[in-house]
Amino acid sequence: MWCRWIVATSSPSTSRGGAVLSGATVGSTLRSVAYLGDKIFEAFRVDVGVTHTMTTEPGGLPCSPRNSGASGLLERASVRRVGSTEGEDGVSGLVGFSRRRGRCRWGSSLASTMDGTPSICSVDNTDGWCTIRTMNLSTPLASVVGDARGRLLEAVVRSDRPHSIRGWSRRAGVNHAHARSLLAEFEDMGLVSSEQVGASTVVVAVPNNALRRRLQGLFSVAQDIVEAARQGAQSAPAGVTVTLFGSLARESVRMGSDVDLCVVAPTDPATEEWIRSYVEMLQAVSCLPVNVLRFTPTDWDEASANGEHIVDAIRLDAVVLTGGVGERG
Repeated sequence: MWCRWIVATSSPSTSRGGAVLSGATVGSTLRSVAYLGDKIFEAFRVDVGVTHTMTTEPGGLPCSPRNSGASGLLERASVRRVGSTEGEDGVSGLVGFSRRRGRCRWGSSLASTMDGTPSICSVDNTDGWCTIRTMNLSTPLASVVGDARGRLLEAVVRSDRPHSIRGWSRRAGVNHAHARSLLAEFEDMGLVSSEQVGASTVVVAVPNNALRRRLQGLFSVAQDIVEAARQGAQSAPAGVTVTLFGSLARESVRMGSDVDLCVVAPTDPATEEWIRSYVEMLQAVSCLPVNVLRFTPTDWDEASANGEHIVDAIRLDAVVLTGGVGERG
């Protein structure tokens, strides 16, 4: 088969463990995909605080930036959650494993929270723990600041329209009394101004406030990630093409979004090390899972010639970072 990848789903109803697929089409239920050389990933369900024994056929070693040169088999692994999500009662996901000539070849380690929030699953071979970090880029201010303050701050920075305190409260999902107190703080910072209109206090964002304009820059983080991906790809070895596709390529990031890459490159140690380093950089820049569909040039040409669905999906909204994946085949 020309390509094999693992699939992680984005909702509790479909998070029933993993399946190794060949030639599958990308559908709305797919959380993310990953590809590792010419070896099949083994995938399994993981839950908070539960230790699992993993099958070692065809062989398994957790692959992550921190243990890419390790060898041997890790027979047990657990998951612990870092940070919290309101209403979250567990974390589940899929982790890819593969062994090639007794050594680990790097591939994305993936996980998703039960509500589909993007996460990074990085397996540390030292103690067997999988650390999950989440970031919802559709609401960056609310994600960074958190709680009622973050939600109301995000609403104020996004909207130029005046609202009553009750209107702001409803817009941000914040208790009315708490919204009143927070808006008074924001007014002291110069972010908003207020005036009495009849029996209501009407609050409006100050459009030219310097702090607000800086905070609005967080809403263009998707473009910043794409630019970082483009700049980083310029150091790719000769013969490597890197293409971004999916929601980030469309700049339509929301809860559950991740970074989808197609890499067409020959298989040699220097290229594999560059891919590992590049993906590690993108994970750090974006705080999103980075999923790699990996092809050799021959595999890509064969997939293109055969009219594989995944090729059409990549080309549909492709952002070519280096090389020209759309030009092959």
